[in-house]
Amino acid sequence: MTITATHAFTPTTAGPDGAHLLLIPIHEAVSACAELDPDLLHSTTLLGSTVVSLASIARAATRATGVDAGTDLVSGPGVMVVRDLVAAVQDLEIAVARATLDDRQHLRIFVSSATGLSAALRELTG
Repeated sequence: MTITATHAFTPTTAGPDGAHLLLIPIHEAVSACAELDPDLLHSTTLLGSTVVSLASIARAATRATGVDAGTDLVSGPGVMVVRDLVAAVQDLEIAVARATLDDRQHLRIFVSSATGLSAALRELTG
């Protein structure tokens, strides 16, 4: 599967903020998904539900900045699961680019969940 994503996010020069720390594991997950057979990522599989959860975290973080993030995917084939993750990440990157420094820092509350799910995805994909 080929995934092309444009990153609107630029880290601050003062060091990593909450948004930057959140986007690292999410970007790693997108990269991991690009290397997998989409059939393995159906939402009913363990891999797929992990990706759906990561997309939900990205959407929740987008909402935390005050931007509408759309509806979370509940179920679907692998191609849809990956497309939803990429869309959620792009929405988050746009929201982060427009967010205040305080809003970006508050995104730290999502970092541990995203990091854990990203690590689980890496472990499941070997």
